[in-house]
This record gives sequence, C-alpha cells and structure tokens, in this order.
Amino acid sequence: IYFSADEKKWTLDYTTRGRGVRNSFTFTYDSISETTNIFTHDYSTTGQDTFPHSVYRKTISPQKMTQWEKVLTFYSKDQWAANKSLFPACRHIHTVVSDPYTGHLWIGTGDYNQHSHIFYSEDNGSTWKHVGMGSQEWRVLSIWFTPKYVYWAMDTHVAPQRIFRINREIYKKQGRWPDMSSKLTDGSLKPDVKYMIVSATENNYYYKLGFKVGDIVQGNVKVLLNDSNAVYSLNDPDLDYRELVASLPNNALWAYTIAYDQQGDVVTLLTSNGEGQAIDNRPRVFGVKELADGRAEVQELLSTNMAKSVYSQFYPFEQDGDGNMYFLTYQLNSYADYGLIQTQLIWNNASDNKAGVLFVEDTDESNVLLLRLKDCGADSVVWQISQERRFKWSNLTNTEVKLNTLKVYRDSVNNYLYRALAFKNGQPPSASNYVKIEKEKQKSGNKDLRIESCHFGISLVNNENERRIVIKCHDSIPEKLNIILYDLSGRAVYSNTHNFTLNNTFEAMLDNFQQGVYLLRIHGFKDYLSSK
Repeated sequence: IYFSADEKKWTLDYTTRGRGVRNSFTFTYDSISETTNIFTHDYSTTGQDTFPHSVYRKTISPQKMTQWEKVLTFYSKDQWAANKSLFPACRHIHTVVSDPYTGHLWIGTGDYNQHSHIFYSEDNGSTWKHVGMGSQEWRVLSIWFTPKYVYWAMDTHVAPQRIFRINREIYKKQGRWPDMSSKLTDGSLKPDVKYMIVSATENNYYYKLGFKVGDIVQGNVKVLLNDSNAVYSLNDPDLDYRELVASLPNNALWAYTIAYDQQGDVVTLLTSNGEGQAIDNRPRVFGVKELADGRAEVQELLSTNMAKSVYSQFYPFEQDGDGNMYFLTYQLNSYADYGLIQTQLIWNNASDNKAGVLFVEDTDESNVLLLRLKDCGADSVVWQISQERRFKWSNLTNTEVKLNTLKVYRDSVNNYLYRALAFKNGQPPSASNYVKIEKEKQKSGNKDLRIESCHFGISLVNNENERRIVIKCHDSIPEKLNIILYDLSGRAVYSNTHNFTLNNTFEAMLDNFQQGVYLLRIHGFKDYLSSK
C-alpha cells in the first residue's frame, strides 16, 4: 500500500502478508470529525497456511495519522489443524468492504466449511459481530450493497454456486444482523440441521462415534446440550433469513465491481472461473441488477472458450465515462496475460420496453434542448436527472402526467444525465436509456454571473434590458422551500416559496432592484443554501 500527498510521488506505507485481491482495500469517512479509516487484510497463497490472518486499520484525521494496527485476527489453517477448538480460524481472509449506506465494515473468509465466515463491524473495526458460517455458502469473496439489501456470492468449486442477499428491514427491526450460526448450550438437536462441535465430554454421543471438537455433524434428537457439550448451529431454517438470488452451477464467483448499464441503473459485475466445472471450463462475467420492485435479475454478460486453466478469468476493473468496461485477462489463450480488454455493458431487458427510446433535439437556442421519448407504452412518465458519472437519479416531475417531451437547459457548470422512468398499471417501473446534456456553451461578452453551490445552479441575468434570477434544483427535495433575498443591512427585500420537485426551475424578475450585493437564502426545515 502506497501513500502520496500529491499523486506524483508515492511512498510505500504498508505491506500485508500474502497478496491482495480485487476487494481487499476499503475506507470509511466521517464528515463531522473529518476522519478517514482505511482497511486491508492478509491473503495467503499456497504454502502460506502457517500464519494467522488479520484485518488492519489506519486512521487519518486533521490531528494525526496512526500506524497500521490489527483490529481482527483469525487463527491460521495450520494452527486450527493442530487444535480444532481454536475459533475463529480461516485459511484466507477474502475481502473487506464498507457499506456505503451505513458505514459498516464486512469481511468474508474461507476455505474449509469451518473457516467460512461473514462478520460485520459497526464501529470501524473496533468490535465485530458474526452473521453466519459453516458451509461453502459462507465462503465469500464478494460482498456488495444496495439501499434495500446486502448481497454476497460463493467463492467455491462445490456446485451449485449461489448468490444470496439479506434484507435491511431485518437490521432496522432488530438493531443488528442476527447470527444465523448461534452457539447452543441447552436443548436438543434437530435431525435436519448440521452443527459444529464446540465442546464435548467423553460420554458425548458424537465423541463416542469418533468426532472431535471442530468437526461438523448431523443433528440427533438424542443429544442434549449443556455448557460442556455445546455446538454451533449451522443451517437451522428457523435462524436463517437469507434469500436465494440465483444458482450458478460451474463457476467459482470471484471479484466484483459496480457499473452502470445503458439505462443508468446499477449493475454488479461478478467474475467467475471454471473451478466447479459442472458444465464446462468457460470463464464468465455475470451481471446482477436489482429492479425497482426489489427483484434481482442475473444475466451472463461475457464468456469465452479461451481458458488455459480452471482459474482463467476476466477480472473486472472500471467503467469509463462513455460506458466502456475494462477487464484484466488472466490465463486466457489469444489474450496477453494481465492485459486489458474493453467492451460495452449492455443489459438485456427481459420485460417489454415500455419506457421507450430517448432522443435529444436541438432548438433555436443553443443552450436549450428538447428531450423526446419515442415508442413509449407507459401510462405516465417521471423525468429524472443525475449529475454525470454519479448515477444518483432524482425526480424532476411527478407521476400524475404523461409527458413525452421535456425542455431542458444546459447547466452553467456541470454536465447532466437525463432519462424517463415509465409507469404502467400493474407493472414495476422501467427506465429508458439515458442521455447526456453537456454544460452550456458560453458566448464571448456574456455578462451573466454563474455560480454552483450545493445542489442548485443559480444564474443572474443582469444587463440593460432585464435583471432576473434563475434557480435550478438538481435534486428532489420533499418540501416547499423559502427563497429570500437580503440586502447587506440584513433587510429582506424579496421573498417567495417554490416546490422544486414539481418544477425544478424558479425564476424571478429583479428589475426594481438597485445594483449591488445581496444575500440569497434557500431554506425549508433546514438551510439548503446561503450565498452572496
């Protein structure tokens, strides 16, 4: 891991044991304290099973920069083999990722069933809570997040490989993610559930059969639990709140990256190799897309018959501003090893394309454009906007009207993306393709003042013929806002209210104002903007 203050000169800051993988480096940021916490972990390769694996943290704030410190350590594979009572143990730590919606950290481990765990931390790694373990379904290299769910995929050669998710409503109701592999010290065992032995006396049923602490056994109703005869429950359906998203036989599911399709919707790209070989030896790239109604679609987006081994892969890197995806090639014939390939991400919409196709048309004014939606079979349309490359869509209109055209103005500072969200009775909404509207073309001698602050674009027209203010809001704000102008003595000289969700543009004539400096304040229950 290297550090730079200027992105030109880089200094080695830390080296983990083993090597890193695609999702082995993450951070959290607290805007109040301006504190960043950076995280990474060890990842061993063949022949490196002797050392304990750790998760590491480095803290950077305006006051100090700490040294790297261990915040969680697992016993090694070799240590566990010598003493299976050691807990928790793993061969690898596969990933550490941060949840952008909560700031929580998540880790996944492997490779044996007893070594496959998911943990999370709510306090930047100071303490950790267990989510589940005990089978290849918990052998995880990729964990990713949406506003509604936490997803993960299996990194295993044992078929079928699967994608799971857990609903955030469970966390909201219980204030935590309950452990699906709880430790049990009383009651009896269920015959259809597997358990991992934590402790056992000589007269223990499983001990007499030759099983030891750390072994996984099938439940038997005759076994009674106590402090000296305890187990971890591994797949009890009464404790399991996972949802199965998809079964993908054949492929060990490796690293992921987040991209956006032609509609501007989030797609998780998940690479795989042929380790399972239940079907063939083809490396593949899958896409996982969560739809507006909460359903998750999975599609195979890329594959090849050029594999050299079961570990051959298209390793996902990044997406550029034009939508191109870049993959690193690994052990593929006809491709340079560790070379890059470029391809477009096109999502195949399974439902009918009721959202239509969106076009941009010029008008007589160079900075005014018309969006036209063709072949739209929807009952109503909501127009949406996002700042370029952010893909965070906000509504410009409501769903009570059907507007197949929309006049838009070029922004003075930023490029913006537009799309139409189509609604049809009894069906989930679907989005059209998105189009980019580039920032306005400035003319020489233009005396307009342009400022950009927060999520508002403010234009002041001040010439011999007219004086007016134009305020554009690029986010959906669920309240009417007060718009007030003050002179420098603090006296309010103009006030009005406006609902930017219904109309994202507000204009006011200022012909009667004397030339000078004024303070503009836009606020509702909170201040959205104050600017001279």
